[in-house]
Amino acid sequence: MITKIYIVAFLVLYFLVVFIIPSVRVKRRTDINPYVFKNTESAHDFLGKVSAPITSLIFIVALISLFYTEGIKYLAPFFWLEIAIIKYIGYPLAELIH
Repeated sequence: MITKIYIVAFLVLYFLVVFIIPSVRVKRRTDINPYVFKNTESAHDFLGKVSAPITSLIFIVALISLFYTEGIKYLAPFFWLEIAIIKYIGYPLAELIH
């Protein structure tokens, strides 16, 4: 259970540091919304539009795994990630990267 809480807390902190705090800072300093995309056929606009739903789905899957543990088996389970030694190696590596 603690690992699932850690994953959700990590995602919340990640979204704050990467998306929300810089956006608020830019908005306050320049009065320009940094996440406005045009309706062009450029790769920048396409990636900007699809990144929000993808990051939202990641957060939703983490919440489902936290509150409804039986439901995670329907959301593309990766059983090899459940091996204990991989968990014990992965968390310190994630902390070292930051």
